[in-house]
Amino acid sequence: MKQNILILGASYGSLLATKLLMAGHSVTLVCTGPTAGLINREGTRLRFPLRGRNTLLEIDSRTLPGELRARTPDEVRFAAPGTGAQDRPGTGAQDRPGTGAQDRSGTGAQDRSGTGAQDR
Repeated sequence: MKQNILILGASYGSLLATKLLMAGHSVTLVCTGPTAGLINREGTRLRFPLRGRNTLLEIDSRTLPGELRARTPDEVRFAAPGTGAQDRPGTGAQDRPGTGAQDRSGTGAQDRSGTGAQDR
């Protein structure tokens, strides 16, 4: 069954994303604006060595069966599974008035750092 998966961070997240894309899942990477723009334009390329091979194996996300997209934190709406919320560009901005993100996790945590990270 195809899943929608959200990964915070595009550096090591792109490695996991590539594996999930190979399995046909839809993956959203949450990253900075410039990185999101680059990934949305050019996809990702994973290069790694294989034993017995003289050149690196390259996997281009655009050739895989899954769907990859990148968003900034302000473009992602976080919600509990089964609530019907989706990541939609622009919907997260109104959820971040002035001091940070509103808590939707049930933990009572709120962002006070201005980075979008939740204090726990």
